[in-house]
Amino acid sequence: MKSIKSIILFFTLILTITMFCGSVMAGDTPRELKEINLNGLTNEQVNAVFEILDSYNCPCPCYKGTVVECRNNTKCGTGRRIATDVVDRIRAGEPKANVSKIAQNTVKNIAANIKRKQEKYSKSYDINYVGSYVLGKMDAPLTLIVFLDFECPYCNKGYVIYNELVKAFPDDINFVLMHLPLRMHPTAVDYAAAAEAAGIQGKFFEMSALIFENRGKYSDEKVIGLAQKLGLDTEKFAKDLKSDKVRQKVFSNKNEAKRHGITATPTVIINKRMIRNKGSFDHLKKAVEAELKKIKK
Repeated sequence: MKSIKSIILFFTLILTITMFCGSVMAGDTPRELKEINLNGLTNEQVNAVFEILDSYNCPCPCYKGTVVECRNNTKCGTGRRIATDVVDRIRAGEPKANVSKIAQNTVKNIAANIKRKQEKYSKSYDINYVGSYVLGKMDAPLTLIVFLDFECPYCNKGYVIYNELVKAFPDDINFVLMHLPLRMHPTAVDYAAAAEAAGIQGKFFEMSALIFENRGKYSDEKVIGLAQKLGLDTEKFAKDLKSDKVRQKVFSNKNEAKRHGITATPTVIINKRMIRNKGSFDHLKKAVEAELKKIKK
């Protein structure tokens, strides 16, 4: 009886080893895909995922390798996005060939977008700001040009930072505000016109600050009230607010942005170079210091 049990156990062990070896030979060895949930996938589906992700290099600039290698060796969000999409599609039962084609197109599109961004930050921007108001010394060696929308929350935060930069570098930089009212903010043009109307009476930047501080639903009465706070001639202000001259200046700024392919706010340019991370004072301070070093060389 013991002999029979021993024989059964022996053959069971042999069968288990054979199945494991066959699995390894078939390429079912578990592989890692960091922070990507592979639970619930069959071995065939897991193999399909890795076959697809091993076929394409991650288009991110932080790592040179396949999507699998990038995912496992970096914290790259691009690799995670591509891998997650492939896994979700395979889990949903989409054919491997279709998923592979979609992944290929995703990689190409991301690579093209990254290239466009790199070109955007490396090119020179010769912005025509003649007629725009300047805060700071006119003969400062650096000019900070910012395209703003008065209804943009990021512009609201940025406006304070740009003023602080001028205070931090009073002899080195001036600030030019240019209008880029976005289509999603229908009354941003009206707010821009209010700033320009105040500018005619010498209070452009003061009115701009008040507009950002009092953001919300626009009305003529509201901005006339702000003009009154600044001690402006409100009758003249109200007239200038609706004038073609003021509106034309706003749209002239917008057309200048369009000429340079600028479509987002805030867009920050220091001495013809577009700056990344425009919402950080420390980052912009370092950018100013870097530009000053170039000038002094």
